[in-house]
Amino acid sequence: MNPSPRKIAILGSTGSIGRSTLDVVRHSRGRLEVVALTANRSCEDLLAQAIELRPRFVVVSSESAARQCDWSGLPRGTELIVGPRGVERVVQ
Repeated sequence: MNPSPRKIAILGSTGSIGRSTLDVVRHSRGRLEVVALTANRSCEDLLAQAIELRPRFVVVSSESAARQCDWSGLPRGTELIVGPRGVERVVQ
């Protein structure tokens, strides 16, 4: 019997530490499940990560950056949250 995967949120997933953390998730053999990804401005990278990992939440802190991105490719079931309070929401 396999234990349920540990659910994690990756804050700053498009930065160097965030990308390294995503590599750990990819190699975890299902032991880790990403439920939230956040970024400040790197919307295209964030969207690509969301398509691959299908988290429940994607957060973009910068409202102006979020408006410039085409989110139509966001996976079904993934909620886009925009604004600086979005990180607080997914962490709670």
